Amino acid sequence: MVKPGSVLSELESIVGAEGLAPADELSDFAVDGLTPQSAVLPASYEQVAEVMRYAHAEKLAVIPWGGGTHMHVGNVPARYVIALGLSRLGGVVEHEPADLTATCQAGIALAELQRQLGRHGQIVPLGPAWDERATVPRSV
Repeated sequence: MVKPGSVLSELESIVGAEGLAPADELSDFAVDGLTPQSAVLPASYEQVAEVMRYAHAEKLAVIPWGGGTHMHVGNVPARYVIALGLSRLGGVVEHEPADLTATCQAGIALAELQRQLGRHGQIVPLGPAWDERATVPRSV
């Protein structure tokens, strides 16, 4: 088992101090009664890849975290060491209104994407109103 201090140190070397959630906010990332040792908030997909490489090498359990609105869905996790927060990956990469296409990052809130597309009279056609925190499903 990797010591919590070394996990934090390694994660900080990947994402910087600004990419780690403060210890007093870890309970915000609890899933089914399990609280992670750390919550990392990468600012690029390269950082996500580095965090995942590290977690794999050390056999650390990672749970991805979008807006946290559907964390009750699925099986109860057996282990949970790192919360992989996607909030810093929340932008529209490209939007071509004439082509009716948009590319966005995984952490963008659906409500924010709807606002940005709405400026051009467009929407993402997904169900009823979503919680303001809900992020884009992975295959829209």
